[in-house]
Amino acid sequence: MLRFWGLAALSILLVFGDGYIINPKIGRPHNAKVSNRNVTAESSIILSHVVILLFSLIFRHGNRTPEMSERYPTDPYLNYTYYPYGIGQLTNSGKRREYSIGSALRERYDNFLGQYYQPDIIESRSTDRNRTKMSLLLVLASLFPPKCRMVWDGELNWQPIPYNYIPEKDDAVLYGISCPTYVEQYAEVLQSPEVQADLSQYATEFNYIAENSGLNITSFEDVYNVYFGLSTEEEYGLTLPNWTARVWPDLINEVSFKQYEIYTKTTNLTKMAAGYFIEKILKDTQKKIENSTETKIYLYSAHENNLGQLFQALNLFEYPHIPTYGSYALFEVHWINNTYGFKSFSNMLRQAWVVGLLLLFAISWTQEEEASGMDQSTLILTHVIFRHGNRTPDIEHELYPKDPYLNELYHPYGNGQLTKVGKHKEYGVGKALRARYDSFLGDHYYPQIIDAHTTDYNRTKMSLQLVLAGLFPPREEDIFEDGIIWQPVPFNYLPKDRDKVLLGVLCPNYLRMYEEVTQSEEIQNKFAQYTDVFQYVSEHTGLKVTRFFDFYNLYFGLSTEQEYGFTLPDWTKTVWPKTVTDLAIQDYFVSMTTKEMRQMATGYFLDKIIEDTKRKIISSEWPGKKMYLYSAHENNIAELLISLNVFDKWHVPNYGSWVALEIHFVNNIYGVKVFYENHTGNGPQLLSIPECGSFCPLDKFIGLTSEFIPPEDLCGIE
Repeated sequence: MLRFWGLAALSILLVFGDGYIINPKIGRPHNAKVSNRNVTAESSIILSHVVILLFSLIFRHGNRTPEMSERYPTDPYLNYTYYPYGIGQLTNSGKRREYSIGSALRERYDNFLGQYYQPDIIESRSTDRNRTKMSLLLVLASLFPPKCRMVWDGELNWQPIPYNYIPEKDDAVLYGISCPTYVEQYAEVLQSPEVQADLSQYATEFNYIAENSGLNITSFEDVYNVYFGLSTEEEYGLTLPNWTARVWPDLINEVSFKQYEIYTKTTNLTKMAAGYFIEKILKDTQKKIENSTETKIYLYSAHENNLGQLFQALNLFEYPHIPTYGSYALFEVHWINNTYGFKSFSNMLRQAWVVGLLLLFAISWTQEEEASGMDQSTLILTHVIFRHGNRTPDIEHELYPKDPYLNELYHPYGNGQLTKVGKHKEYGVGKALRARYDSFLGDHYYPQIIDAHTTDYNRTKMSLQLVLAGLFPPREEDIFEDGIIWQPVPFNYLPKDRDKVLLGVLCPNYLRMYEEVTQSEEIQNKFAQYTDVFQYVSEHTGLKVTRFFDFYNLYFGLSTEQEYGFTLPDWTKTVWPKTVTDLAIQDYFVSMTTKEMRQMATGYFLDKIIEDTKRKIISSEWPGKKMYLYSAHENNIAELLISLNVFDKWHVPNYGSWVALEIHFVNNIYGVKVFYENHTGNGPQLLSIPECGSFCPLDKFIGLTSEFIPPEDLCGIE
């Protein structure tokens, strides 16, 4: 077994972007220096003549604007808004830089990865920051440009790729320095005689910076924050004040680097700061060697301190410096002469092997007619929830033992994944929302105006990326690479077992209640009305059909196969589509049988809408939140319409269907307008809520939905 403590025994070759080959035991260049061209050529030969099994890459996000925490009281740019980027967000330079990383990876690993994106071959993970999420989207965009069958738009040479992240407080792999034990031990280290003696050597410089910045400078970390404030302002083109000339950049760089030494001052701090990440690389490698995973690439979008702590832990710093934007560490797992081993590469983004493989594409952004009933002059906020796009079947849940297509691989999409048609559908949703809310949202993507959430499924994550691509096409000044008419917009999600808002039907208490309800006399009597159909379908599918939920799953199996172009077996003709569809829809109502089940199925979502609306009304922020966007499933749409008592015609909501709950201010009254777009050819329909109308005053809307608002602990998530 590979173990964390065994890392020192591994032979690691680190190649820096300036061409030096570094021996980690010595920490300085060998006598020989090779050219960048030779490094690239050698890498190509290596990839051609040995077996590469896997690679893991961790990289720093792209160039960005300053965080508020990095500015100082006397900062002449303290109130600078950095519009339209926002605070602590990627700039166009940063977007270009990250896009080039993906291009370089595609050039290096083209044969290894194959021409198609396939969900099983990559695990991409980001920290919980907008700039790292956007950076990861940019790397993925150039790493997996759509090819052949995966081209879903002839002009837009881009496809959505889902990513994952964990909230900062729970992310030990990329945020080990946030662990409670780390924070406690770090504080103790700061007070140690050794560190205090080191700090005292810079007392004069600390006093000078404090006097001129208005900060209380007592630690290397204080200067470390000043470093980012000054460097980002300078890069943005702002002139630094005269007082900085004495300490910037040399002294502040020198002192800031010492923060990495503090981060890894003790063995325990090092284990938490970098060890969890190293351990994950080793465990992932072990799984690959044991053939227990199909993954070929692990991508991590992170920060300079992740690289700094990693290099400190492995004693790999060639010289003291802050890793630049887009710098990375790459770990390749090779099989050479019956031996598994690592080869590791890094860059400082000077020359390295970041070759500009530009993906050129153009798109004409068309706008649809504005839907009837839309008045942007009174609109203050909109909440939009939509269903993902067309997809392939989920083999585990939706197919049946006698299914003639049971072993179909659905290459290159994969099981339960978006198809090309689905990508078109979701991109169209984004363009329709742009047409509808164009003047309301404004010309630019600005992080403050939108909060985008998805469920933890590839198809909803990819759908959300497509909607965001159509909703926020870059303006001329947003274009970060010639010919690339797309910009990354980050999104958020929670793991399936933690997401009460969009996946309340997976709450432990909901699942228990659902089983109890299906065994109740009332529901069993309903099932009994369809005994003949249950038996017929059981006989021909090989399933044991005992409830509506079985038809619900069968509906998706048959509909996705038929849409994919497969001919359904003859036995389906007597029950498809009407009977199967009708019985599948019945499950929506079974799933909402009791008050508590309705509260979990839709109540957490309604509660969030109401609370977000209240915050908007009392907020004085500019421009403030304008849209909450949710990528979810057909049951989210159906159950919401049922809760609002506007599910008039029973149906399964179509792919890309959406509901918008718009908050308007009309005649000094805040109210809700509900629009439903099911792509039936009539455009978004303004719905009338019983006992409230098509413009439902907010206080009345809150009263009507109050019965659905759940107690916080109803879900059963600990």
